[in-house]
Amino acid sequence: MFNIIPKINSKVLLSFLCLFAFLEHSLLGQENFGKVEIYPNLGTTLVGQVTIDGDAAGEGDVVAIYVGEELRGKKEVIVNGGIAWLNAQVSAAGGEETATFKVYDKSSGVTHDNTNLSVVIDIGVAVGSYSAPFMLEFVRSIPADTTAPVITLTGAASVAVVVGGTYTDAGATSDGGETVTTSGTVDVNTAGVYTVTYSASDTAGNAGTATRTVTVSAPADTTAPVITLTGAASVA
Repeated sequence: MFNIIPKINSKVLLSFLCLFAFLEHSLLGQENFGKVEIYPNLGTTLVGQVTIDGDAAGEGDVVAIYVGEELRGKKEVIVNGGIAWLNAQVSAAGGEETATFKVYDKSSGVTHDNTNLSVVIDIGVAVGSYSAPFMLEFVRSIPADTTAPVITLTGAASVAVVVGGTYTDAGATSDGGETVTTSGTVDVNTAGVYTVTYSASDTAGNAGTATRTVTVSAPADTTAPVITLTGAASVA
């Protein structure tokens, strides 16, 4: 339920809100949410509890409240009895608006916005209370996967084949079970050094490669020279 708060003098209210925003911006920690957009209205009072990965937010953690891309409020949590409380003023432009949240985690210096929660704000309403707090549950951002698949060759990394012989590729495997594709050809009828490349990509788009070198060479010469005598093989 929303609690309707009586209207007050707009000039006094605007002065108060500007002072409030200045103090908020000056006293908060190292968050970089920026300046709160202030409207000359009595905004929404939000009372809630804040958790990150199921644990209470810590001292110095700051919650930011947005309408679209516009910052409408921010407040450092107050930890009391192992519970992180938020008592924030949210600037309202007039009419119902949907607000979303981010939290600055001072312990890690990281801002998290992994929450599906939103709330409807309006002029002069209250969301949550100390007896029935609005629950703000955040999940720490999962680090981006930048690790490429590791490809392991089946068989030797260098293979020798004689011209006219047979080459059968032994393939390769990926440590994450990704499909491995093979590129490159080996012409066993032409001497030369050939490279076979194995590639695999994971679901994050990281690509891994490995190569095998195949050397095709002429057969070793194992035939001894034939020597022909000039003249008779036996002379008297």
